[in-house]
Amino acid sequence: MIDEEIVNFYGYPLKVNRYVLTPSIETEQLISKTINNLVDFECPKIADIGTGSGCIGISLKKEINCDVTLVDISNKALEVAEFNAKENNADVELLLGSFLEPLTEKYDCIISNPMYLSYGDDVAEIVARSEPVIAHYQGTDGLACYDAILKEAKKHLKKRYLIAFQLGNTPIMPLKQKIKKYFPTAKVWIEQDMNKRDMFLFIRG
Repeated sequence: MIDEEIVNFYGYPLKVNRYVLTPSIETEQLISKTINNLVDFECPKIADIGTGSGCIGISLKKEINCDVTLVDISNKALEVAEFNAKENNADVELLLGSFLEPLTEKYDCIISNPMYLSYGDDVAEIVARSEPVIAHYQGTDGLACYDAILKEAKKHLKKRYLIAFQLGNTPIMPLKQKIKKYFPTAKVWIEQDMNKRDMFLFIRG
């Protein structure tokens, strides 16, 4: 496993190590698309769930006028996120806990790049050696993390809100069915990455 390295993400230097995922170019696109979808929110309050290195929340804090909370179940990951926030002069709140459990306030935006593989899916050997297993796998159907966020999201969202997800090997139709269950009147749409893959899902109310 890698001990530690500095990567450039969205123009910002970020430390990554064995406790967090190395952020991808797709996640940079998630940030850009989320910013575009937040243009009509004034100083949005954002919760970055499963923050890992803090790459999403820190970049949003640097790019737009917003308040950001970083949440992770791993204390080791939060230590990395805290380091990255300080190194980039990003004033963010850090909370330790599972999904939305530690949140006590209401947010304009919940954003997450959740674990994206089902148990049984293959992951590249180099990734398996260098990145934390907990950050990749989410149950047997690839939807457990999305469900954990969606079923609790309403109590932590303001009346007008945006939810932003990065997708992986995600079964889209079952995910949309879960969204319909929890957010029956919300607008739901998918945006593609630069390779024309369905990669980002947004929910707006």
